[in-house]
Amino acid sequence: MSTTTAEAPGRHAPAISPEPLLWGPFSGGGMAAAMLIPIHIILMCFVLPLAVKADADQTLSTFETMQLIVENPIGMVYLFGLCAGCFFHAAHRIRFVIVDFGLHGLNTPIAVICYGLATIGSAAAAVAIFPNPLNPLGTAY
Repeated sequence: MSTTTAEAPGRHAPAISPEPLLWGPFSGGGMAAAMLIPIHIILMCFVLPLAVKADADQTLSTFETMQLIVENPIGMVYLFGLCAGCFFHAAHRIRFVIVDFGLHGLNTPIAVICYGLATIGSAAAAVAIFPNPLNPLGTAY
């Protein structure tokens, strides 16, 4: 008589873990933190302020440059992704640092707190960036 893996004595079905789903935001946030933030800083602080307006020889201020980005829907999505990615990357790192300090028994509460704070931070970024009843103009002034 043949037996399948689930019927074999002494074998158990593997536990389903949400861990692979948490590595996605971690890696995306790490990419944002390592690559996009330095590029963003260089563009916002050095390159774009030196851009010349088409009608005159005046340069754009940092505020005007940022305003051009956040008034554009693609710019809003970019800023939200940058913020949310960094929040989830930090949450994942903080969670594993705390667990590595020896708090293995508190892994689930630590995960709930860390990822909950990342979700709250992402929601706050969305409220600040996108137009909504609390912020009718979005980030555009």
